[in-house]
Amino acid sequence: MPQETVSPAQEERIAGLAPKRKMLIVERKLAGNRGHHHTQVPALSALLPGHSVHLLAGASYDGFLGEAAGRFGEDATRLARFHARARHGSTGQRVVAWAKLAAAKAPFGRPAAFMGDTLYETSRKLGLGRDDLIIIPTAELDTLEAALDFAGRMGSGVPLVSLRFLGGDFGEPDEEIRRQRLKAACEARADRVVLYSETEELAAYLRTEFGWDIRGGFYLPCSIAPAPSIFSEKAGDAYRIGIFGPPRREKGSGRVAGIVEATERVARAEGSPRIEFVIQGADADFGDAGVYRGLVRFEAAGGGVAVEKHGDRISPEAFVALFRSVDAVLLPYDISVYGLQGSGVVQDAVAGRKLIIHSAGMAMANLLDHGNARSAVTDEDFAREIVKAAHAAPQETAAAMENALAYLQERLREHPLLAAGPSTSGG
Repeated sequence: MPQETVSPAQEERIAGLAPKRKMLIVERKLAGNRGHHHTQVPALSALLPGHSVHLLAGASYDGFLGEAAGRFGEDATRLARFHARARHGSTGQRVVAWAKLAAAKAPFGRPAAFMGDTLYETSRKLGLGRDDLIIIPTAELDTLEAALDFAGRMGSGVPLVSLRFLGGDFGEPDEEIRRQRLKAACEARADRVVLYSETEELAAYLRTEFGWDIRGGFYLPCSIAPAPSIFSEKAGDAYRIGIFGPPRREKGSGRVAGIVEATERVARAEGSPRIEFVIQGADADFGDAGVYRGLVRFEAAGGGVAVEKHGDRISPEAFVALFRSVDAVLLPYDISVYGLQGSGVVQDAVAGRKLIIHSAGMAMANLLDHGNARSAVTDEDFAREIVKAAHAAPQETAAAMENALAYLQERLREHPLLAAGPSTSGG
């Protein structure tokens, strides 16, 4: 007789164990050595240890965290955007969008089909039910619409679907279309689709402007675990300031050269310990046409201000070592974006007990108000705060760093996801 196969759930029952609930993590941008997307998978696994982890990734996922249970097609996002314009755009946008959809032979009846079908098929493949959980930690309007479509198709057997929004553009660059999509999503609420945001500021905006039922404070540990001491990993006598990740306009990368030059002027006038700017970027970013082209003269500087260049695609282990080598992080972010959106670097800095020098008006105020951060507006303001920090003894801010870290750890212990319902309780 052929041997009967036994499923993993049956094996657990035979062994006297309750079968694990399943957690499907949906992360379209999951990629190695890029941003904080990959850090969310182990963070969620640690937060909910009673769940087996499965991945629904994008077409470019290379399997570095294990095989994905499903993948979105290469055109899923593009087709979803066309459908959004076909429904909510201007007359011209609608004509172009319908033509694109027709050329792609895309379905017109269900706007969320391009991602919703993949979510549905992956869920059915895994056998997800009401006791299981789907988490979308980097949610945008495309994935929200897909989740609502999915919940409608699953009916009473739908798993709990939790979405975390990070930024105020929701993946939709057109402001008017974004507002229409946000309103439509609010009207199409589903009981088993639960909404969160990373920052309290973004949650307050969505509640006020669109009436969303959403909770803020959905933090996930990023790259840095709490350091044993703020003094143990000091690299030399220079005061080191980190600017991490690939340069982007909204991160204020175009201001960095001006801030470095202003720091040189202030340091020369006021006297200062040596200051080193530790900057990640591709070679082209430091080239003649790059955003950091003005920093070339500081690379081999023997004076009071210097630049230490690092690649923008380094391993997670190398990133952690680099991050731990600095005294402070510089965040000259554009608050038109980061007034609502959070930054993983802020969490890393709090976890690693680093001073944060940031644009006035940034979100995550609850992590920046413990004496562990300094705000600035102009390049000169940033320069003066940097020089002031370089003069200060580490002991002056030690208590503030500990207070900020204790606050973050408390928020993680009282994570809003743990209060969502029995399907997140583990075991």
